[in-house]
Amino acid sequence: MKAVTIPKDIIPIKNGLPEINLVDYRNYNDDIKNRVFFKQNVISFLIEGHKEIFHEKEPVSISEDKFVIVNASNCLMTEKRSNLTKSYNSILLTYSNESLVAFKTKYKNLISNTHETTGILVLKHDLYTLNFRASLKTLLSKNKTTPQELLQLKFEEILIYLLKTYPNELNSVLSITYSNYELNFKNIIQNNITSGLSIEEFAFLCNQSPSTFKRHFQKYYGTTPKKWLLAERLKIAKSLLENGKKPSEIFFKVGYKTLSNFIKAYKTYYGITPKQQANI
Repeated sequence: MKAVTIPKDIIPIKNGLPEINLVDYRNYNDDIKNRVFFKQNVISFLIEGHKEIFHEKEPVSISEDKFVIVNASNCLMTEKRSNLTKSYNSILLTYSNESLVAFKTKYKNLISNTHETTGILVLKHDLYTLNFRASLKTLLSKNKTTPQELLQLKFEEILIYLLKTYPNELNSVLSITYSNYELNFKNIIQNNITSGLSIEEFAFLCNQSPSTFKRHFQKYYGTTPKKWLLAERLKIAKSLLENGKKPSEIFFKVGYKTLSNFIKAYKTYYGITPKQQANI
């Protein structure tokens, strides 16, 4: 598992990190659950491949017909090529918190506060956003550094369009706050119960060391993360089996990588096999 800081690790920085950056990002490997530190906010336009993001809410999948807005945060990210002869490819428009604050001040008449906040927003492409993506590709094809003045215009263009087209969704991204630590901690746990994440990966999403994560988990849940996650995953499995699902259909849905591991865990916990449970 790699640790990647965006945008520092994917663009050359000579005289400090610019407020807005445009990056043609390519990856020739299939990377699974990299630890990604977003030091700037980013709008990612997928060109080739598939992306999956694990964060404070439910995991999200992005294919080539979608794009994603990610606020500066920590997350786990999987990138896969759709064709082994090609690279994973996306265009990244990154921007600092200062740029975002300036935008919100300049266009405050377009922005409304909302209690519904999210750190990640996935949207499906329409004709306008596809043309916008194409315009970014054109800028990158010039093989010259794009002036900050032009990047500022492109940054404002896409946010204004999205605010007009998806006002509720975009305001939820622009209004994100991180004031309620316990709520964010529990959101990360609840929304990733069946994701199959390790304790180390959960700790990373919570921006903690594994030992600190375990202490906070004990404080909030009264037990260890290993015991709690096992119980919750198997409760979900039991419900699915009781509703007619086969063990082979559900083991991966409740966070197990193999059917044999699922059967062993289920029998140890409940005293019967999943198949026996399904036949009751």
